[in-house]
Amino acid sequence: YTPNDLKMENGGVLLEDALKRILLNYKEKKADLVTHSMGGLISRTYINDLSKDSSNNIIYYQNNVRSLVMIGTPNYGSHLANNCLDSPVMCWITTILGLTNNGPAIHDLAVGSTLTFNLYKTGLKPGINYLVITGINHDLVDIPFLESEDSDSVVSASSASLLNIGLPLILIKANHDTEHGNCHIGLGD
Repeated sequence: YTPNDLKMENGGVLLEDALKRILLNYKEKKADLVTHSMGGLISRTYINDLSKDSSNNIIYYQNNVRSLVMIGTPNYGSHLANNCLDSPVMCWITTILGLTNNGPAIHDLAVGSTLTFNLYKTGLKPGINYLVITGINHDLVDIPFLESEDSDSVVSASSASLLNIGLPLILIKANHDTEHGNCHIGLGD
């Protein structure tokens, strides 16, 4: 996913470029995306034509995603981001914990952000299979005011859930750090 020094709408440019390069090597012209946290928001931003390049031009979805699995994605925002924006001390604490920093993406992650509102407003793109998975093990950070008890310590289950628009939700006993397993793949040049 995008680093926190970019807005998430700009992350769609990176995703589009990665998909183009990867799919050139395969007969199949659609990818199955498995995302974690901000990666789910960036994917939805791209799929819903909300991504923009550095000149503010819209990056249009290229019909190249077959399915999107979102793990621990704050579809409606994270109270942790709001706490970070409201308190320099909280932002400092969460940075030390490795959860976030004070880059532009933190504004997109906040509950009530323009990004989460626009994603809600545009809904889901037809023809794509979606699945939401989130953890409900609140043991990563023992600071009770960060997220609700039904959370992965960073994203509440209610924020990850898209049951209201008909998507299945799987709850697992994991925190934000462990819910995606130990699979890390980087896309380089």
